Amino acid sequence: MGVKNEKMSVKTIMTIVVIVLVLIILILLFLPSKESNKATISSDKTTGETLKVLGENPYYVIKGTTYEEPGYEAHDAVGNDISYKVTKSGVVNVDAPGNYYLIYELGNIKIKRTVIVYNFEVILAEETTEYTNEPYNLMVIIKGNNYDKTLLPDGTTTKEQAIEYEINKNGTYEFVSYDTHNNQVKVKKEVTNFDNEGPTGTCTNKLDVGKTYVTVDAKDEPSGVAHYIYNNGSDTVTTKEAKYTYNALYKDINVTLVDKLGNKRKIKCKSSGEGAYPQIKPAGVTSYHKVAESDTLKVLVVKKDGYYLAYIWVLDPYNQINKGTSSWGKNVLTPANILKNETSKLGLENKIAIGVNGSGFYSAPTWTPTCSSECKRAYDKTTEGGFAINNGVVMKNYYQDTYVDKYRNDAIYAISKDGYLEVYPNINNYSESGRKDLFNSIISKGYRNTWVFRPVFMLNGKKTSPEILGNFLNTGGKRTAVCQIDRNNFILFATSNGSHNVDNLVSIFSAANCKTAINLDGGGSTAMVFKPKGGSVEAITGGTRQIVDTFYFTEK
Repeated sequence: MGVKNEKMSVKTIMTIVVIVLVLIILILLFLPSKESNKATISSDKTTGETLKVLGENPYYVIKGTTYEEPGYEAHDAVGNDISYKVTKSGVVNVDAPGNYYLIYELGNIKIKRTVIVYNFEVILAEETTEYTNEPYNLMVIIKGNNYDKTLLPDGTTTKEQAIEYEINKNGTYEFVSYDTHNNQVKVKKEVTNFDNEGPTGTCTNKLDVGKTYVTVDAKDEPSGVAHYIYNNGSDTVTTKEAKYTYNALYKDINVTLVDKLGNKRKIKCKSSGEGAYPQIKPAGVTSYHKVAESDTLKVLVVKKDGYYLAYIWVLDPYNQINKGTSSWGKNVLTPANILKNETSKLGLENKIAIGVNGSGFYSAPTWTPTCSSECKRAYDKTTEGGFAINNGVVMKNYYQDTYVDKYRNDAIYAISKDGYLEVYPNINNYSESGRKDLFNSIISKGYRNTWVFRPVFMLNGKKTSPEILGNFLNTGGKRTAVCQIDRNNFILFATSNGSHNVDNLVSIFSAANCKTAINLDGGGSTAMVFKPKGGSVEAITGGTRQIVDTFYFTEK
């Protein structure tokens, strides 16, 4: 009885298996022509054609991004590509969240792809837009349920949905956030407001006419240059101007550049003077009698046959060309002693100096200094026309006819504030009132010193006219002369013999490109004296007669 029941159980099982198999066969035979909602591949058993939809199904798209169609493949029963027979319908609106359906059809085969558009937002919130030199944070906030991770600008990742990222320099910062379907959203920020470095730049420091002209060329990114701090070694000046002028000569100037955030950078100015630097070595001259150089004065003395030429470059003619005098109205001295006293008075004992004798002698009978008879003779007779300025002080202003020799072409000489040798010729031809007006005009110009003697013999690079020259230089004689080549270059001339007339001097100075040339006192007063750096004053030629004043150059 028990065995019979066991056999019936087996029959029942077998029946069930057969029924299941039949159902499967029926499904395979009849369902392929129907729509398949889940599968990405389907076949038509009747035709043997196969359709395969590539990519995910369902397909997830972040709102606002782009739906990129993965595509599809179709083949016939023997494997030939028949993808061109596939039709696709449906639209995906990536700007509106929701479910969208795309239908792919091949004959009786249909496959549906579900495209799900959903919100996934990455927000970049700045904490500051002002210029700063302090580190600050960029805030990144991710909104969306499918968030996975964010790739940070430094290459690290985080799963935080509220990210604070420190900014400490300018540049492009990109954040890439991924959802769980490996979709990504990129946000980036170009940072240009961070500034922790001082401005950059250069400056020049030009020494000229007793002043220092500082010019700065600076820039700063991103905040910009706010102001400049000028320092000459002792005094500090703060200004918004990129140019500053000191009323004195300072070779070494430092400038601190400051931007709008207070970042600083110190630069050193490159110093230069104006004009040739220097034009003291003439072509063809290979041996020099004396040479001395500094930043403000350069001297080269050349010995010729019977005379000396001192080629001089001077930085600041107005302040470095001086009138050295004996004690005014009390005594007379040799040119060497005058120069020694002058350099001592100016605190320039260790500096370079060179000079020649200055003004000449002429009668001025109503003015008598309190000194020896020889001293009185010198002071009474210097200067022509009774006019003299010494270190800014008017020592003589005698314009009356009694002080003028109307038969001599006298001239007044001075160095202007901008450094040029200026000439007032033929003062003997003026009327008394005309001389008064002329002298007052000269005083108003602000000259530091004047010298008076016989005529100027070159102007604008050419020999002056007979009306200016007169006959004083037609014959040879011991001479002292000064010429100016340009603002910074001069030549001193002194001869110990009597072979040089005006044509000789014009020839010598023309070859040196002189523009203005003047004659100072000569004869027994002819002298050229020189003091090297750190040395004593010496006479290069002449200098035995005691005189009233000199024309000399010195360092600053």
